[in-house]
Amino acid sequence: MAPAEVLFYIALGLGVGCVTAYNFIRIRRLGWIGFFSKILSSLLFLLAGIFAGAAAGAPGGFYASMVGGLAMGFVGDIVLDLPYFVPKYRSVFLVGGIICFSAGHVLYCFAAFLTTEPDLLGVFVPIAVAFVLSVVVVCYVAPAMGLDFKRLDFAVLGYVFLLFLMIGAGVSVSIATGFELVWPVFFMAGLIFAVSDAARGRIFFGRREGRDLGYTPTPRLFYLINHAAYHPAQYLLAICLLLI
Repeated sequence: MAPAEVLFYIALGLGVGCVTAYNFIRIRRLGWIGFFSKILSSLLFLLAGIFAGAAAGAPGGFYASMVGGLAMGFVGDIVLDLPYFVPKYRSVFLVGGIICFSAGHVLYCFAAFLTTEPDLLGVFVPIAVAFVLSVVVVCYVAPAMGLDFKRLDFAVLGYVFLLFLMIGAGVSVSIATGFELVWPVFFMAGLIFAVSDAARGRIFFGRREGRDLGYTPTPRLFYLINHAAYHPAQYLLAICLLLI
């Protein structure tokens, strides 16, 4: 077993332990311990991706795009938690987090399409379906569920579009490659992101009179779903680098 592959499995094992501890800590404590446990969990999925790609000899464009996406997720995790310590800038950090995660999804989609080079239909259909679904979710489903995006409607719409595009890219590329294992795993990561983001949306945008943008009092179940789904999705993407 190559040294990089050994390091990947070490990072993966430590990551599983850190994510478990993080979920236990985070739903009970929102402070420095929770902050650093989250950052450590995120750093480990980034390291796992770096080592996995090195071990598998992943193609340069795919490797750079996937690791870049993981890195944007790592940065986004830091930015989204800063309102706990600088609350007056919570709306700025929220926008920053949306930008980071959106950039990550762009890079993941780029990695999928760049590596497989599907035909025009294989690119156009996911884009069209993602656009329709994002409009339906943001304009109709979210308000019906009591979510209020206020000044961030277009930012959220853009993010949701990219999330659906990532899921669609996973389907399209899976079909184009005869369901090579890496792409169904990529698709599953997108689906798990959707579950995590549905809970995250309730946390950030659940209606409350007189509130500013940022975290709102939310049942612990939504925090648990968000935290328990997000990191496994990122680790699945790290695994994709080993499977390519």
